[in-house]
Amino acid sequence: MGLLTKDIQSKILSWLLINSTFPVNPPTQPVRMHLLTSNGTSTAAGTEVVGNSYEPETVSWILSGTPTEAVATNGAPVSFSSLDSENVITVVGIELWDSSTTPQRVAFASLDYPVSVGPGQSFTIATGQIKVKLI
Repeated sequence: MGLLTKDIQSKILSWLLINSTFPVNPPTQPVRMHLLTSNGTSTAAGTEVVGNSYEPETVSWILSGTPTEAVATNGAPVSFSSLDSENVITVVGIELWDSSTTPQRVAFASLDYPVSVGPGQSFTIATGQIKVKLI
């Protein structure tokens, strides 16, 4: 996985070094994976896939490793069942968002290479391939 957003980095550093409690508005579980057609930055969201029966996928996590990392434990496909024969979506990145009423973007990453998804196809990231690591 790429990077934590600047907002989340600030909250973590504030909690670790300044405050004894986590700041207001910690991320709300569950976290969802959003697919992008253009990537964002640490301060701005990318362009999310829209339409074609697309819905962000909930991601389950376990902690493992040294240094500690959170590893996605599910590899559910994201389906685009209503893509017609003329539509192709090119996925270039992912973002993780919480599920609060006003969702917060938690982390973002570019894919190693763009993936084109056509009619009747699904987009899947294999179990264990999404990792968020503190180094």
